[in-house]
Amino acid sequence: MVKKYLLISLGSTLVSAWVPNTKLPAHSGSIRISSASSSRKPTTTSLSEASYTKGADEVDEVSESSSRRNFILLASSAAAATASSQYFLNSDSSSSSTIPAAFTKALDIPQAIQWIDDNCDRRYLHAVIASDYKFLYRGVTNLGPNEIRMERPKTDLLSEGTYGSTQALDLFQGVQRVLEKDAVNPTNGHLATSSAKDAGEWGVAGSIWPVNGSHYAWFQDGGLFYPRPNNSAIVARKDLIVDGKDCGKESLEDALRSDSCEVMVASEQFLVVPASMDDRLREALQGSFLV
Repeated sequence: MVKKYLLISLGSTLVSAWVPNTKLPAHSGSIRISSASSSRKPTTTSLSEASYTKGADEVDEVSESSSRRNFILLASSAAAATASSQYFLNSDSSSSSTIPAAFTKALDIPQAIQWIDDNCDRRYLHAVIASDYKFLYRGVTNLGPNEIRMERPKTDLLSEGTYGSTQALDLFQGVQRVLEKDAVNPTNGHLATSSAKDAGEWGVAGSIWPVNGSHYAWFQDGGLFYPRPNNSAIVARKDLIVDGKDCGKESLEDALRSDSCEVMVASEQFLVVPASMDDRLREALQGSFLV
């Protein structure tokens, strides 16, 4: 018995299926089945005119019930495959990142874990695990107690309005001069803290999950970027740790373990999970065995 195949065009999806016990002559073309047409002479597709419009023969005596049954079965499979491959994301992709800016519906903890596994910066995730699941936090405006969402904040460390202080601006300009050639500096960095309480002074505290390729820097003394001890605005390179560059001094794990350490994070966007969900998130992470 000769096995015969149908190549069915479903929207933008092509699905091939073996159809037994039909009288289809051998051909090199593909077939489009239309449920709206009463004709039993399918036409060739035009996905690639050079590849798919040659050698198509007429198809006779195809059972209408078999065609309908095969079409429905294959259409259902294609639709299910398409639906299962998508996140609940909107189409905002103005960033150079491939990850859209926001979710169109709130995520739950299992979906957040999946996002972290797929998209979170691995160096950060390894530091979280090594620190016994300590997180970094940011204060986020209008974040609901159970709202997990994406944030794409603008960098504002070189704006006097951020702290309302010329002294703060002088300090961050000094940090910029010191870190200008590094992958993280005030022109692309956002401040986060190991203290959910401190983050709460800037909004609703939420743990952050930066995207792949992020970079991190913090003061070796584990304190705030501003104000510095004794209100000093003098910054030396030896005072700062850049993760992945200053190996042997401290690691990001050490910063996460600190009670109140500010970390400058260079990441275009973050997944944010409210600190009120820390226990559930931590338990889910421990049970997921992410590495």
